[in-house]
Amino acid sequence: MGETRDSNEFAQQLTACLMSGPVALVVDNLNGKLDSGILAGIATAGVYRGRILGRSEMVDLKIRALLVLTANNPQTSNQIARRCLPIRIVPNSENPYLRDGFKQPDLKAYVDANRAGLVGAGLLLARAWTAAGCPAPKCKTLGSFENWSRVIGGILEHSGVPGLMTNAQDFYAASDTDNPSPDFLC
Repeated sequence: MGETRDSNEFAQQLTACLMSGPVALVVDNLNGKLDSGILAGIATAGVYRGRILGRSEMVDLKIRALLVLTANNPQTSNQIARRCLPIRIVPNSENPYLRDGFKQPDLKAYVDANRAGLVGAGLLLARAWTAAGCPAPKCKTLGSFENWSRVIGGILEHSGVPGLMTNAQDFYAASDTDNPSPDFLC
């Protein structure tokens, strides 16, 4: 989906998109401050109620899609920030779009060609965590995402990748300062 600042138009686009049952919902290259009650709600509620375009009919849609928002150094409201898993890429280049020399020069083609093995590796990590008794991670759980924090944090820690969401506090601190909230992450 593309970005729109008109909340009514965004709601209509979102309804139409979610009705198709996507695996992932990607809103790419966001600009400006992200402060959407709609996105905040669907990130935690699991259900979205929207009006079908061109009809006076509402539909309740279960949110099963991965929600991905991309932006360069985004500014967000506190409500959006606390629902984000920030991924910071530091290219160490003035013009990162001109970089080359990647281990996988065509990452999309590599993933497409190796999907089964990559999915299998992820499932193997989850199975190893399960076989170990599902040990709880050392980091705190994320409010409204307790089970997700426990499972993903546990799998990552068991696999040797500790510190789920340790970078989120910096992201949160840079969010909307008009309504500061207390610390909530590990």
